[in-house]
Amino acid sequence: RPYQKSGWSTPALWAHGGKEELVVLGNGRAYGYDLQEGKELWYVNGFSRETIAVPIMDEERLFLSAARQGGAGDEVIDPEPFWSSLLTFDQDQDGRISKEEITDLFTLPIRPELPIEHPGFGIPLPKDPEQRRKRQADLFGWRDKNQDGFLSKEEFVSEMMIGNGRPHLCAITPGGRGDITQTHLAWSLHRGIPEIPSPVVYEDRLYLLRSGGMLSGVDTVTGRMLFQERLGASGQYSASPIRVDQHLLAISESGILSVIPLKGPFQVAHQTSLNGSVHATPAMDMVTLYIRTTEALLAFRGEASLPPK
Repeated sequence: RPYQKSGWSTPALWAHGGKEELVVLGNGRAYGYDLQEGKELWYVNGFSRETIAVPIMDEERLFLSAARQGGAGDEVIDPEPFWSSLLTFDQDQDGRISKEEITDLFTLPIRPELPIEHPGFGIPLPKDPEQRRKRQADLFGWRDKNQDGFLSKEEFVSEMMIGNGRPHLCAITPGGRGDITQTHLAWSLHRGIPEIPSPVVYEDRLYLLRSGGMLSGVDTVTGRMLFQERLGASGQYSASPIRVDQHLLAISESGILSVIPLKGPFQVAHQTSLNGSVHATPAMDMVTLYIRTTEALLAFRGEASLPPK
């Protein structure tokens, strides 16, 4: 596969019209391949260079998604969360950052929903202390437009750019050949797109889980955003949500498990800590739910074995 520089998305099989195709979401483009001959059948453009989510499908459509390179999930970026996270370094609480307030952790935020000590929070810094201080001074000077030794909110948001490309979720109809970016596009959406977790489809809804604990529901037919709600469990999300009967299970990296009913209005019916960090998507067989933390492999069977509140 030429021209594929990066991509972490796992390929998926798409069955339609009595045939199966291999769907590969790669660098900027998704491809469909003949499963028997390996021949390229179609492709869809419009994704960032860093694709992670697995392609999913219902009986009528294929759903492909990728956040902006760098993790941003909205086409129009709200600067407020980024500035609020930067104010963590505002020691004298005067609403701006001075050179004297540059600590060892200081950097410009990329994922403001993460704690400042998390390696994914901001622009990476060198480990060497001298190079680290120089890099921090360069970042501060880049944003300090009037060079007065203070970083204000106005200066920070004036040229705000987070990542490249465009967050993109699209629904594709089957049967296309060649470039089907427009010809087989049912709809597209450019906000609320997860960086790592894959979507979940259930009946006529597509569920999207973003870092920060933001859950969105999208109509699978029209692409209309039906709701966008916070789970009350912030931080990074690497594990994809899964459906268990008529509930959605979502687990943050810090190990907070949230259970959301898929029927009726949005609510978090159950929430508990697993006492361990979780990065892997839970797995299921006919009777058991498996959750792997950094400390243990947990197995739950039946209603009585749900983690306590």
